[in-house]
Amino acid sequence: MRKLTTQSLFFTLISLFFLNTSNVQAGVSYDETLNVEEYSVGFLLSWSTKVEENNKYFLIERSLDGKTFKNIGKVVADVDADNKRKYSFEDLMLGLETAHYRLRQVDVDGTYNFTEVVSSTKFIKSTFTINTSEEMESNMYAVTIESLEAASMQIMLNNSEGEIVQNIEAKVDKGFTVVPIDLSFENPGNYTTVLKIGGEMETLNLIRPEDNKKETASKAKKSRG
Repeated sequence: MRKLTTQSLFFTLISLFFLNTSNVQAGVSYDETLNVEEYSVGFLLSWSTKVEENNKYFLIERSLDGKTFKNIGKVVADVDADNKRKYSFEDLMLGLETAHYRLRQVDVDGTYNFTEVVSSTKFIKSTFTINTSEEMESNMYAVTIESLEAASMQIMLNNSEGEIVQNIEAKVDKGFTVVPIDLSFENPGNYTTVLKIGGEMETLNLIRPEDNKKETASKAKKSRG
């Protein structure tokens, strides 16, 4: 039997010390495990941690068949937080019905761990969304619609009192379509624009300002009529 010299014993103990120290310091303890909720377009993922040691970032991985996973995003670790850390990620994808998710938690040394797979199914299939909204000219907006298919869209413009001041129909193509909305003939104030295809609906908040004041627009949540 080979005897351990004093020098070899010393290096063996040092190696074991650093190995154990590394195992203790690395890793994440979750306060709330990965949660997936139905979102207006796609899914909203959220999770939180109570202890993070040497954590660098999370990779969000999605699978459509529950077998093959693809990286769809990255969330950097919140190194400034002292205790509980909350994280979220929006997976915005039209037509997404059932999806499987997991987190790949990566340490500063490159080692990683997976969370358990969480699956979710949407009850409302998203077929269109408001991509962008911008001012073309004074009181005239260009609203870009992304749609999975060609369709007829109903557009209703409501004033602050809930009265419908415009009710028009527009054709949208598969892909992206720019729909103009004209507020130049309306009174100054806030307007809620409802864009509807079938039972699916999006709302857009617009402001018709006084003269020489800049217009603003913001997207509201998706709902179902």
